[in-house]
Amino acid sequence: MTTASEIVSSDDRDSWLMARNSGIGASEIAAVLGESPYSSRLRIWGQKIGRIEPEDLSDVEAVQMGLELEPWVAKHYENRTARNVDRAGVLLRSNEYPWALATPDYCLMDEHGNWRIPLQIKTTSAWRVSDWDDGPPKHVWWQVQHEMFVTGAPWASIGVLIGGQHFKWTDVQRDEDAIQRIIVEGGAFWNQVETQEYPDPDTIKDTDKVIQALFPTAAEGENVALPTEAVEWDSELGILKSQRSELDARIQELENNLKMAIGPAEKGFLNDNRGAYTYKNQERWSYSLADGQEKPSESGAMVTAIAKRTEFRVLRRMNG
Repeated sequence: MTTASEIVSSDDRDSWLMARNSGIGASEIAAVLGESPYSSRLRIWGQKIGRIEPEDLSDVEAVQMGLELEPWVAKHYENRTARNVDRAGVLLRSNEYPWALATPDYCLMDEHGNWRIPLQIKTTSAWRVSDWDDGPPKHVWWQVQHEMFVTGAPWASIGVLIGGQHFKWTDVQRDEDAIQRIIVEGGAFWNQVETQEYPDPDTIKDTDKVIQALFPTAAEGENVALPTEAVEWDSELGILKSQRSELDARIQELENNLKMAIGPAEKGFLNDNRGAYTYKNQERWSYSLADGQEKPSESGAMVTAIAKRTEFRVLRRMNG
């Protein structure tokens, strides 16, 4: 078990942000491990060395509402679980691994009466309810594992408000295999930050955005020799693109077969009772300015717009 030292209160926002940049926080560890659906390890690396600006979330209403609702959700957790909850909000640094940081939202008492069990409070939209069907989403699970790693806690807990009206809570046990992965891969990543060596890119879409931000323009006339392994990348890329083209063509052929089989009907049932396909009408409206009209000015002058309705059919599969 590791022990941690208190660095700075999260109430001192500027100092907290500065100190947080001196290590890997719990909300960042999933990205570092390639386990986040939202952020890439390359983004975290770029932010730590100052080449990528952190996203400004101050005007994102969902984020601000989440912060405002956090105390209420914590109180609701306390009422539902009959556990005593205390606000934490202090940046902690692992004494054994100084790059490992965590700022638990709240904390619970352990069996010895010490306030050291991390409690993570979340709010999310109703669209994400299925993410919590079998426990916390993967990136949240890694977040609390990292908090347990830094604090030395044997377990942690999570309370989440979904869609503003559905509350769930769950306990997460410390996973020593996960902790070991954090130690190894987190330490290697932090070494890359200190040496400013690029980490390997991962597969999520955010990586491409970060690469565009790191290299926004090409140096005209400059050439580089690609690494030896680029020959293998090129070969595999060619094969995969060829396979994708063949797969796309086959998918189109199969969908066309189904559309023809359904014909003028709205739905076609599979005879093995495994489901059905619908081929329903949909419409789309587009608007354009009338011929000869100028675009509306800031004065709000009225102009004539032409509405165009387009009707088409969409093939969708329905489970049985």
